[in-house]
Amino acid sequence: MYRKQHILKQIPDRLYRTPSEIKRDIKEIKEEISDIYSMINVRSLLMDILVSERINDPQKLIPELADTLALANEALTELKGLEEELSELREELEEAKWARGG
Repeated sequence: MYRKQHILKQIPDRLYRTPSEIKRDIKEIKEEISDIYSMINVRSLLMDILVSERINDPQKLIPELADTLALANEALTELKGLEEELSELREELEEAKWARGG
């Protein structure tokens, strides 16, 4: 994939990023995905809510559960975006390898 010069980093125009640059990006995204998976561990979230003081008042429990569900949905949306980006990086890595004869 063609990359234009990055103004701030002074990286010259070139056709492909190096495989090590792409692998670095892949690693960062995998770490973000792992963080999101741990954030949306629903069982853990629900246990935290149920163990809290709110269990004594069911009326307070419902909004807490709704907020937790909304956060989990946001995290899933972000996760889907990261997985898509990861897939694109894998394709870019294959193109860069092919361009270098590997």
